[in-house]
Amino acid sequence: MKALSKVDAEALVDEEAIEDVLQLVKMRSVTMKDVVMRLEDDYVKDLAEFIEDMRLRLSGGHVLTDEELEDLVLKIPMYLFYAAGGLEMLGMEGDTAQATKKEVYNSLFLETKGTVEDKTKTAELGTFTEQFLDAAYGRAYKTLKLQIEMAEHLATSAKKIMSKRMLDTQQQLAEKGFRRFGVSDE
Repeated sequence: MKALSKVDAEALVDEEAIEDVLQLVKMRSVTMKDVVMRLEDDYVKDLAEFIEDMRLRLSGGHVLTDEELEDLVLKIPMYLFYAAGGLEMLGMEGDTAQATKKEVYNSLFLETKGTVEDKTKTAELGTFTEQFLDAAYGRAYKTLKLQIEMAEHLATSAKKIMSKRMLDTQQQLAEKGFRRFGVSDE
């Protein structure tokens, strides 16, 4: 097979068609983003708001107090508990969306008269909404799973910072001659 020259390849590119498809993709992406956010919002809203609050505090150069760190270490696992339940619900709902898509596709395929190609095209075109929702559930599941993983990392980091602060405090007390609580010299 003969390779196309750069000039031949450029002649095949229809800039206007590309722009039209780009605009369509952007429009559908906004719709997809809105649907995904609605699907995951019930399960991650509190966690996301809490983390955003912490992010805003830290972005101004603020160092978290011990109380704020304790709050973070205590609340994130609680929010993760609900988010993990939501992840499971999204998984089940996504399975249902996928089954619905297949059911509608098969129904349309069987009802359509004509060749296998005609039946396939009709079934594919007739299940656009179901395909869209199936993809949205898949994306929401992946997004929520990633948010859970990142929140787990944040909680682990906060625990490490708390441990370091406790160690630093113990060292400072030892340097001043105080013994650790519960430890005797005898």
